[in-house]
Amino acid sequence: MKKLVAFFSLIAFVMIISIAVDMQKERIISNSILNPAAKFCIDMGHVYRVERSDNKQIGLCIFPDGTKCEEWEFFNGKCGQKWINISYRISNCSYFGNYGNYYRYDIESRTLTALVTVNCGSDEIVVENDDMLRIVEKDYDGIIFRCLCKREVEFFNIGEIAVEFIDLSGNSKILEKEDLFCGKSTFAYCEKDDDCKIGGCSGNFCMGVGEEIVTTCEYRECYDYLKYNMGCKCVYNRCQWKRLE
Repeated sequence: MKKLVAFFSLIAFVMIISIAVDMQKERIISNSILNPAAKFCIDMGHVYRVERSDNKQIGLCIFPDGTKCEEWEFFNGKCGQKWINISYRISNCSYFGNYGNYYRYDIESRTLTALVTVNCGSDEIVVENDDMLRIVEKDYDGIIFRCLCKREVEFFNIGEIAVEFIDLSGNSKILEKEDLFCGKSTFAYCEKDDDCKIGGCSGNFCMGVGEEIVTTCEYRECYDYLKYNMGCKCVYNRCQWKRLE
């Protein structure tokens, strides 16, 4: 009788331990799924799994070909970039603002905005994502104009990853992060660069030669147009700061 009682007690103990282990695993996975990296993996349509390595839990994102990345590496775009389903929006041509090829990144919204200078006559820009996120300027009809414009490509829910831009001539450039120059433009009418001047007490305004603007005299590093390689130019008949390349 005692042996029977001991046998059933052992079975009960094993069952309790098993249930406790399962509950612990469930708790770990549930807590992990709540973190942004795990949710990102699942939202991208991939398999999320928690594994033990060196006596600690590691969240993994597993892709269709069997390869895998640590969850935060995938979340930040440092691993498995081609498996990120890119969501983006492309703007129409704009003729105002700072010309050049660069990007901005908002860490809170996880939005990467690429700004590229294209020919006014190019037919479209397309986005590719394989080993690298790529913006490619395309022309199909051979009609090219003697003017440039700026286009923005906003990428949503993405880490701060490298972006390549390829223009109509096939020139390739990895976009650099925008220096935060904070000069202002009045967009006064002009016909040539000599119609524009740098003004304001701190030299932070690009304006027409006939304009006079009263500003406070204060120094801010972001006003330094020489450091940021900016020029006060006549761009499409408007006085404005332009990045010099």
